[in-house]
Amino acid sequence: MRFSAYRSDTQLYNAPPSDVVNNIATYNVGSAYDTTTGIFTAPIAGAYFFTASFYSINQAFHEVHFKKNDTVLVDVIRIGVTTFGVSKNNGVCQVYLAIGDTMKLEHTQGSIQLIGSTSAIDVFTGYLIG
Repeated sequence: MRFSAYRSDTQLYNAPPSDVVNNIATYNVGSAYDTTTGIFTAPIAGAYFFTASFYSINQAFHEVHFKKNDTVLVDVIRIGVTTFGVSKNNGVCQVYLAIGDTMKLEHTQGSIQLIGSTSAIDVFTGYLIG
């Protein structure tokens, strides 16, 4: 089980809380990632590894959560702004999922932007590790 997804168009998230949705799957082995909701549903129980990347725009603070079944597991937080007001942010999460458990990204504070591009600049990925 594995997936990697990105945005087809640039999307600004500036009205939290909101689910982060990457609507194009580069690959989606097992069809467990839903490109309309941004939710991964585990088809097999096991340990999974997830990554996320996105930009923050002119924000001294923003927050994005990895959420399992709507419970926060990991915060991806940016404090401070770069010289040009844009910063690249990355997060990782390793978690055990039972069959039917879900994982998603939720934007909760500040503004983030997903750059729409076929080069998949901003991605949400996940895969079964055991």
